[in-house]
This record gives sequence, C-alpha cells and structure tokens, in this order.
Amino acid sequence: RQKVLHQIEGLRTKFINAEARRNETLERHLDAIANSLFPEKKLQERVINVTSFLARYGSGFITKLQEELTLDLGEHQVIEI
Repeated sequence: RQKVLHQIEGLRTKFINAEARRNETLERHLDAIANSLFPEKKLQERVINVTSFLARYGSGFITKLQEELTLDLGEHQVIEI
C-alpha cells in the first residue's frame, strides 16, 4: 500500500511539473505576442519605424502597401507581406 501511494505521489509531482512547464511555455508565447503588438509597452507606430520593414522586406514593401491599402477606409487593415 505504501509503495502504491509513493508511486501515485510521484506521478502527481510529474504531472504538476509538466503543467508548470506548459504554462511557462504558454506565458513566453503570450509575452512574445504582446511585445510584438506593443513593443516596449507602447503603440507600434511610436516604436517601429518603416525602415525596419524596408530592411526586412525590401523595396517591394512600399509597392505592396500601395497595392493593398485602402486609404479612405478609416479602419485597421490586415496586410499579408
């Protein structure tokens, strides 16, 4: 009986540790998403400059924006790069 209780306690500990690791991973992912949306806890347009996008995606980035954006729409738009 004591051995079974010890094994159950060991499984319980393993389960708790696995859940903690999963939660840490989820927390890191959520932090990365939040940092992408609000770099330095500020609005993107206050931190990220267009030059970072030009460096990453090249000069075609501006052309893509011109083709995809509707300027008089007056709301947020999602553009796939």
